[in-house]
Amino acid sequence: MNTKAATIIDIKATDRTRYAQATQVASSQIMFTDTSQGVIEANPKKPWEESHRLCYVRRSITSEQKGLYGIHHRELDGADYYKNVLNDVMADVETDYIVCHNAKQIMQLLSNAGVPVDAFDFICMSSVIKKLYPKLGSYTIATLIYEFCENTAIACMPHNWHGRHDIGFMREIFGHVSVLNDLHTMQDWYELSLEVAHG
Repeated sequence: MNTKAATIIDIKATDRTRYAQATQVASSQIMFTDTSQGVIEANPKKPWEESHRLCYVRRSITSEQKGLYGIHHRELDGADYYKNVLNDVMADVETDYIVCHNAKQIMQLLSNAGVPVDAFDFICMSSVIKKLYPKLGSYTIATLIYEFCENTAIACMPHNWHGRHDIGFMREIFGHVSVLNDLHTMQDWYELSLEVAHG
């Protein structure tokens, strides 16, 4: 097992229920540098925007989700069905570790699409950060990017029209938290994530 590399997955959905369907998915391969001083893209020549895909859904999209991510049914016209998209994306994953902002939610969305989630070790980034920084109060991607990467937040957050940007924010947050807390491998993160899940 390669304990240095992982795939970050971010999925936006129609709603917050257990029956939600994916409206967009973004992914990015990341890995620790040899010096363990940060996290970098496994393939820096491929921009993370290229890994963003929209998904066609038949389920209604709530006004909340439309407002948060600017996604509505008209924008999804011509996109492939969400089950096909998620299965295609996960079939291309070459790492054992999957980093998510909210692992429980992502696993539910993948399961709803018929993806066998047992094949991967999921790391819940927000849960680990909550354990390490219990007084932040909020653990949304927007909050964490301002907390750990303020320059990036100031430059990019006003233009964060929908979910394609969040995967880049997640990667930066992950890198900064790793350095600040001496986390040098994905296994370090995974063990903390398990500790929180079973704590």
